[in-house]
Amino acid sequence: MTPTPPPIPGQYPDPAPSPIQPPPPPKHLIGQLLRNPRALVDGTGPDAGIPALIGLTLLGAIIYGLVIGSFARGDLLWLAPLKLVGGLLLSGIICTPSLYVLSVMGGADLRPRQLGIVLGGCLALTTLLMLSFAPVAWVFSESSSSPGFVGFMHWSLWLLSATFGLRLGRACLQALGARYPGSFIAWSIIFLLVTFQMATALRPWLGNSEKPFASEKMSFLSHWSQVLSEKPAGAK
Repeated sequence: MTPTPPPIPGQYPDPAPSPIQPPPPPKHLIGQLLRNPRALVDGTGPDAGIPALIGLTLLGAIIYGLVIGSFARGDLLWLAPLKLVGGLLLSGIICTPSLYVLSVMGGADLRPRQLGIVLGGCLALTTLLMLSFAPVAWVFSESSSSPGFVGFMHWSLWLLSATFGLRLGRACLQALGARYPGSFIAWSIIFLLVTFQMATALRPWLGNSEKPFASEKMSFLSHWSQVLSEKPAGAK
Protein backbone atom coordinates (compact mmCIF):
# COMPACT_ATOMS: atom_id res chain seq x y z
CA MET A 1 0.00 0.00 0.00
CA THR A 2 1.45 3.32 -1.11
CA PRO A 3 1.78 5.76 1.81
CA THR A 4 0.06 9.15 1.49
CA PRO A 5 2.62 11.89 0.81
CA PRO A 6 2.76 14.72 3.32
CA PRO A 7 0.95 17.90 2.30
CA ILE A 8 2.98 20.59 0.60
CA PRO A 9 3.03 23.85 2.58
CA GLY A 10 0.85 26.45 0.90
CA GLN A 11 -0.91 23.89 -1.29
CA TYR A 12 -4.23 24.25 0.52
CA PRO A 13 -5.45 27.61 1.88
CA ASP A 14 -6.04 27.84 5.58
CA PRO A 15 -9.72 27.75 6.50
CA ALA A 16 -11.20 31.16 7.15
CA PRO A 17 -11.58 31.87 10.85
CA SER A 18 -15.13 31.55 12.03
CA PRO A 19 -16.69 34.84 13.06
CA ILE A 20 -17.06 35.41 16.78
CA GLN A 21 -20.62 34.83 17.74
CA PRO A 22 -22.22 37.31 20.16
CA PRO A 23 -23.29 35.85 23.47
CA PRO A 24 -26.89 34.66 23.49
CA PRO A 25 -29.42 36.92 25.18
CA PRO A 26 -30.16 36.04 28.79
CA LYS A 27 -32.97 33.55 29.05
CA HIS A 28 -34.21 34.33 32.56
CA LEU A 29 -35.61 37.41 34.23
CA ILE A 30 -32.68 38.25 36.50
CA GLY A 31 -30.28 37.94 33.58
CA GLN A 32 -32.36 40.38 31.56
CA LEU A 33 -32.48 42.87 34.41
CA LEU A 34 -28.73 42.74 35.04
CA ARG A 35 -27.30 42.28 31.53
CA ASN A 36 -29.79 43.36 28.91
CA PRO A 37 -32.70 45.45 30.21
CA ARG A 38 -33.70 46.51 26.68
CA ALA A 39 -34.73 42.92 26.03
CA LEU A 40 -37.69 43.47 28.36
CA VAL A 41 -39.41 45.71 25.82
CA ASP A 42 -37.71 45.47 22.41
CA GLY A 43 -38.63 41.85 21.66
CA THR A 44 -35.06 40.47 21.49
CA GLY A 45 -35.40 38.42 24.67
CA PRO A 46 -37.98 36.08 26.17
CA ASP A 47 -41.16 37.60 27.48
CA ALA A 48 -40.60 38.50 31.14
CA GLY A 49 -44.18 39.40 31.98
CA ILE A 50 -45.48 41.88 34.52
CA PRO A 51 -46.42 39.21 37.13
CA ALA A 52 -42.83 37.94 37.22
CA LEU A 53 -41.52 41.46 37.78
CA ILE A 54 -44.04 42.07 40.55
CA GLY A 55 -43.14 38.75 42.16
CA LEU A 56 -39.44 39.61 42.19
CA THR A 57 -40.26 43.02 43.65
CA LEU A 58 -42.32 41.48 46.45
CA LEU A 59 -39.63 38.89 47.27
CA GLY A 60 -36.88 41.49 47.54
CA ALA A 61 -39.02 43.91 49.55
CA ILE A 62 -40.14 41.24 52.03
CA ILE A 63 -36.63 39.96 52.73
CA TYR A 64 -35.11 43.43 53.03
CA GLY A 65 -38.04 44.46 55.22
CA LEU A 66 -37.11 41.65 57.62
CA VAL A 67 -33.62 43.15 57.83
CA ILE A 68 -35.08 46.56 58.67
CA GLY A 69 -37.32 45.04 61.33
CA SER A 70 -34.44 43.10 62.88
CA PHE A 71 -33.04 46.33 64.34
CA ALA A 72 -35.85 46.83 66.87
CA ARG A 73 -37.49 43.40 66.53
CA GLY A 74 -40.87 43.03 68.20
CA ASP A 75 -43.81 43.87 65.95
CA LEU A 76 -41.51 45.43 63.36
CA LEU A 77 -40.31 41.99 62.31
CA TRP A 78 -43.60 41.57 60.47
CA LEU A 79 -44.66 45.21 60.15
CA ALA A 80 -41.51 46.41 58.35
CA PRO A 81 -41.85 43.94 55.44
CA LEU A 82 -45.53 44.85 55.03
CA LYS A 83 -44.72 48.55 55.13
CA LEU A 84 -41.93 48.20 52.58
CA VAL A 85 -44.07 46.16 50.18
CA GLY A 86 -47.04 48.50 50.55
CA GLY A 87 -44.92 51.63 50.27
CA LEU A 88 -43.21 50.49 47.06
CA LEU A 89 -46.43 49.38 45.39
CA LEU A 90 -48.31 52.53 46.41
CA SER A 91 -45.44 54.73 45.21
CA GLY A 92 -45.44 52.93 41.87
CA ILE A 93 -49.21 53.26 41.45
CA ILE A 94 -49.17 56.94 42.42
CA CYS A 95 -46.39 57.69 39.92
CA THR A 96 -47.79 55.65 37.02
CA PRO A 97 -49.81 58.48 35.39
CA SER A 98 -46.86 60.89 35.46
CA LEU A 99 -44.56 58.17 34.07
CA TYR A 100 -46.87 57.65 31.10
CA VAL A 101 -47.33 61.36 30.33
CA LEU A 102 -43.65 62.28 30.67
CA SER A 103 -42.50 59.23 28.71
CA VAL A 104 -44.80 60.01 25.80
CA MET A 105 -43.69 63.64 25.90
CA GLY A 106 -40.12 62.34 25.72
CA GLY A 107 -40.90 60.53 22.45
CA ALA A 108 -41.48 56.96 23.66
CA ASP A 109 -44.06 54.81 21.87
CA LEU A 110 -45.56 53.50 25.10
CA ARG A 111 -48.52 51.14 25.42
CA PRO A 112 -50.19 50.05 28.68
CA ARG A 113 -48.37 46.70 28.83
CA GLN A 114 -45.01 48.30 28.09
CA LEU A 115 -45.72 50.92 30.73
CA GLY A 116 -46.19 48.15 33.27
CA ILE A 117 -42.96 46.44 32.20
CA VAL A 118 -40.95 49.68 32.46
CA LEU A 119 -42.27 50.45 35.93
CA GLY A 120 -42.07 46.83 37.05
CA GLY A 121 -38.51 46.56 35.76
CA CYS A 122 -37.47 49.65 37.73
CA LEU A 123 -38.94 48.25 40.95
CA ALA A 124 -37.71 44.70 40.35
CA LEU A 125 -34.09 45.69 39.75
CA THR A 126 -34.19 48.09 42.71
CA THR A 127 -35.39 45.41 45.12
CA LEU A 128 -33.02 42.84 43.59
CA LEU A 129 -30.08 45.11 44.43
CA MET A 130 -31.50 45.76 47.90
CA LEU A 131 -31.73 42.01 48.36
CA SER A 132 -28.05 41.67 47.42
CA PHE A 133 -27.21 44.31 50.05
CA ALA A 134 -29.35 42.65 52.75
CA PRO A 135 -26.46 40.71 54.39
CA VAL A 136 -24.43 43.93 54.70
CA ALA A 137 -27.41 45.81 56.14
CA TRP A 138 -28.10 42.99 58.59
CA VAL A 139 -24.55 43.09 59.97
CA PHE A 140 -24.83 46.81 60.73
CA SER A 141 -28.35 46.45 62.14
CA GLU A 142 -27.18 43.75 64.54
CA SER A 143 -23.98 45.50 65.61
CA SER A 144 -25.21 49.11 65.96
CA SER A 145 -27.57 50.69 68.47
CA SER A 146 -27.85 54.05 66.72
CA PRO A 147 -31.15 54.57 64.85
CA GLY A 148 -29.64 57.55 63.06
CA PHE A 149 -26.72 55.57 61.67
CA VAL A 150 -28.84 52.55 60.70
CA GLY A 151 -31.46 54.80 59.11
CA PHE A 152 -28.79 56.63 57.10
CA MET A 153 -27.41 53.28 55.94
CA HIS A 154 -30.82 52.06 54.75
CA TRP A 155 -31.51 55.31 52.90
CA SER A 156 -28.08 55.19 51.25
CA LEU A 157 -28.64 51.61 50.05
CA TRP A 158 -32.11 52.55 48.81
CA LEU A 159 -30.77 55.50 46.80
CA LEU A 160 -27.97 53.39 45.32
CA SER A 161 -30.38 50.62 44.34
CA ALA A 162 -33.00 53.04 42.99
CA THR A 163 -30.37 54.77 40.85
CA PHE A 164 -29.66 51.55 38.96
CA GLY A 165 -33.36 50.69 38.81
CA LEU A 166 -34.15 54.06 37.24
CA ARG A 167 -31.29 53.63 34.76
CA LEU A 168 -33.00 50.42 33.63
CA GLY A 169 -36.22 52.33 33.10
CA ARG A 170 -34.43 54.92 30.97
CA ALA A 171 -32.81 52.17 28.85
CA CYS A 172 -36.20 50.56 28.27
CA LEU A 173 -37.75 53.87 27.21
CA GLN A 174 -34.85 54.52 24.83
CA ALA A 175 -35.57 51.15 23.23
CA LEU A 176 -39.14 52.37 22.77
CA GLY A 177 -38.02 55.49 20.94
CA ALA A 178 -37.61 58.07 23.72
CA ARG A 179 -35.43 60.94 22.51
CA TYR A 180 -35.54 63.44 25.38
CA PRO A 181 -33.99 62.04 28.59
CA GLY A 182 -35.00 65.13 30.56
CA SER A 183 -38.58 63.86 30.78
CA PHE A 184 -37.55 60.64 32.50
CA ILE A 185 -35.10 62.47 34.76
CA ALA A 186 -37.98 64.68 35.91
CA TRP A 187 -40.09 61.60 36.61
CA SER A 188 -37.22 59.95 38.51
CA ILE A 189 -37.04 62.93 40.86
CA ILE A 190 -40.80 62.80 41.39
CA PHE A 191 -40.66 59.06 42.10
CA LEU A 192 -37.85 59.40 44.65
CA LEU A 193 -39.64 62.24 46.44
CA VAL A 194 -42.81 60.15 46.63
CA THR A 195 -40.91 57.20 48.12
CA PHE A 196 -39.28 59.50 50.70
CA GLN A 197 -42.65 60.88 51.78
CA MET A 198 -44.28 57.44 51.70
CA ALA A 199 -41.62 56.10 54.06
CA THR A 200 -42.32 59.02 56.39
CA ALA A 201 -46.07 58.36 56.28
CA LEU A 202 -45.50 54.67 57.15
CA ARG A 203 -43.13 55.33 60.08
CA PRO A 204 -41.91 54.06 62.54
CA TRP A 205 -39.32 51.78 60.95
CA LEU A 206 -36.52 51.50 63.49
CA GLY A 207 -38.33 51.82 66.82
CA ASN A 208 -41.38 50.17 68.33
CA SER A 209 -44.31 52.30 69.41
CA GLU A 210 -47.79 51.77 70.78
CA LYS A 211 -49.28 52.33 67.33
CA PRO A 212 -48.08 50.64 64.12
CA PHE A 213 -48.31 53.96 62.26
CA ALA A 214 -47.59 57.50 63.41
CA SER A 215 -50.59 59.83 63.32
CA GLU A 216 -48.63 63.10 63.17
CA LYS A 217 -48.17 64.63 59.75
CA MET A 218 -44.54 65.35 58.90
CA SER A 219 -42.40 66.02 55.85
CA PHE A 220 -39.61 63.61 55.04
CA LEU A 221 -36.98 66.29 55.70
CA SER A 222 -38.28 66.78 59.24
CA HIS A 223 -38.45 63.03 59.72
CA TRP A 224 -34.85 62.55 58.55
CA SER A 225 -33.69 65.30 60.88
CA GLN A 226 -35.50 63.63 63.77
CA VAL A 227 -34.08 60.17 63.04
CA LEU A 228 -30.52 61.39 62.60
CA SER A 229 -30.68 63.22 65.93
CA GLU A 230 -31.85 60.20 67.91
CA LYS A 231 -29.36 58.86 70.43
CA PRO A 232 -28.28 55.21 70.51
CA ALA A 233 -30.16 52.92 72.85
CA GLY A 234 -28.80 53.20 76.37
CA ALA A 235 -27.08 56.54 75.76
CA LYS A 236 -27.64 59.32 78.28
